[in-house]
Amino acid sequence: MNITENQIDGIIILAVLILLFYIIAYHCIYNHRCEYSPGFIDKKKNSIAVEIISDNTDLDGIYFFPENTKVSGALQTAAMTSAGNYGEGTLDINLSGGKIIKGESDGTLSVREMDTAKKLMLDIPLNINRVTFNDLLLIPGIGKRTAGKIIDYRRVESFKSIEDLMKVDGIKEKKFEGLKSYFCINCP
Repeated sequence: MNITENQIDGIIILAVLILLFYIIAYHCIYNHRCEYSPGFIDKKKNSIAVEIISDNTDLDGIYFFPENTKVSGALQTAAMTSAGNYGEGTLDINLSGGKIIKGESDGTLSVREMDTAKKLMLDIPLNINRVTFNDLLLIPGIGKRTAGKIIDYRRVESFKSIEDLMKVDGIKEKKFEGLKSYFCINCP
């Protein structure tokens, strides 16, 4: 079987494209410079992400609700209406993004915070005045030294605005631009 010049050219072009793909993928994975937004979630504008955990694993997952949704409304949407005797106080809680509603085995309900990794994956900003050292290490562009400086700054004075991050030694305008979307001030 003879290979024509056009076939050789095609093989070379294909090899170059495959090599280029692997170089870009390597750069994204190891340098954390590519943004990733989970495609399997139907994320809508002006919605909040809430995780529901129950005895019925078919209902478990991350749901997007309109802002100002109460626990009772979230449970109805997730078809968890008969899961227990939760009490009016819990059912009337207004939810914010990054919460977990968990149906406990004793029939009670708890509402707590999602872990930081999930919040970051869902683009939910972290409260700069409550974030921990280990939470800061999960943010691209923040290493141990910068995380320590942020915590040290916060021990002396709380952050009154996101721009206060530039008061931390080592965070200038360029680095701040890359970090500001990860944080909020008066968020839950």
